Amino acid sequence: DSHLQKLRRHIGYVLQTGALFPNMTIEQNASIQLDNLGWDPAKKHQRIVELMTKVNLDPDQFLSRMPNELSGGEAQRVGIVRA
Repeated sequence: DSHLQKLRRHIGYVLQTGALFPNMTIEQNASIQLDNLGWDPAKKHQRIVELMTKVNLDPDQFLSRMPNELSGGEAQRVGIVRA
């Protein structure tokens, strides 16, 4: 059913551990789904900054970090942004 397929494109989930890719920056991890949806880079960056702010992670401090530099709670919040 095409309606169900469209709906599924707007549903994400967050794993308990955050499940971030260790070889990618936080911004790259957060942008995976937006890349799959074909967002242009400027719009994608703007959306990631907006979502990082909503989960109380300062984009200026976190986007260039690697997952191993985050606490467990920070990694979970990045997982929420990615979802």
